[in-house]
Amino acid sequence: MLTILTIQEIIDRCPNLSSAVLKLVEANKLKNDGALDNIPNISKKNVISTEKLRFILEVQRVDSIEESNILRNLEEIGGFSHSSSGVIDVFGYEDDTKDYVTSPDGMHRALMAYLCGVKEIAVNEQDVHPRSATEQEIINTEKKFFDDKNVRSAKVSTSSQMRSDKLSGKMTPEQEKLDKKLADAYIHINEYGCSPESALFTLDSFAEVSKVFLNEKSAFYSGDKINETVTYMSKFLTSDALSPKQFCAISYIFSKPFGEDEDKKVLFKMFMTSKSKYSFGTYDENFWTDKVQHSRGMESAVIRLLVAFNQWHKFCFESNAIDMSYFEDILKVMNVETRHFVEDCITQGIGIKKASILSDESEEEQEVEAV
Repeated sequence: MLTILTIQEIIDRCPNLSSAVLKLVEANKLKNDGALDNIPNISKKNVISTEKLRFILEVQRVDSIEESNILRNLEEIGGFSHSSSGVIDVFGYEDDTKDYVTSPDGMHRALMAYLCGVKEIAVNEQDVHPRSATEQEIINTEKKFFDDKNVRSAKVSTSSQMRSDKLSGKMTPEQEKLDKKLADAYIHINEYGCSPESALFTLDSFAEVSKVFLNEKSAFYSGDKINETVTYMSKFLTSDALSPKQFCAISYIFSKPFGEDEDKKVLFKMFMTSKSKYSFGTYDENFWTDKVQHSRGMESAVIRLLVAFNQWHKFCFESNAIDMSYFEDILKVMNVETRHFVEDCITQGIGIKKASILSDESEEEQEVEAV
């Protein structure tokens, strides 16, 4: 199905964007009654009304609008500049009843222009959709242009590309399999899986997801247990409480290391939901992202979760919850510093802040807690 959207219809999907622009205008940081400059070399350019510009939902990244980038660019420039923006690539229509053009690229620039009250914009008509073109052929043509211009120059995220593949009916067999597995587990990721309304968890990217749901050769593949695990997690975690990497690491821990150990699962749930010292919520984003071994993000997330869980357990119950056996398979692919970190925390009882891999000379003045 072909879904055509005006610029205003896209803006209506981003209420926070409009209000943020108004705040910049009120602070005299943004001009919103037209462009800052004239269209350069206008006599040699194709100029159209912004009201005539459309975007195809099945091609464009309408659900992944980078609002922060739009606001930052507008504030830095002070408004919309034709010179900085350049021309927007569009496709015309041989069918005279279609008095608009559609653009497979340039949505963010069009939004910036419209938000600043710009009435006309320069475009480059790449081609014309023939009168006989079906909806799917129109989607395919503009998607090919989108892919050629963006994917090969690495401008489009994996998540946005996968969304485009699904909406345009171009999913690979692996993508179709992942789509079904996510739907069965009631997970929603950028058009994949179940609907947002029925999702137990909504994630903002596919980071590490295939390792848990799809890749049977992965050490983290959770197989048939994953659906039960996701349902279990949903009873005490909110839909958007975790990053994709954290979600995958926690679901792996519940499915495999603790899969047959009900006592450990209950304790880990307590660690996740407790407000006490060393519980999950006491760690900031840096704990999950700093000094992660290259290409081993999932392994690092699992290790840090288990180490943090053990530190919490030791604080609450004065004993270790786990031993080195829970780490051995993962540590086989990790560097020696990571092994020392785990041994420091689990075997030597050294607090996480002081353990080798996460400590810095610059942190000497920070509170160091030994457990």
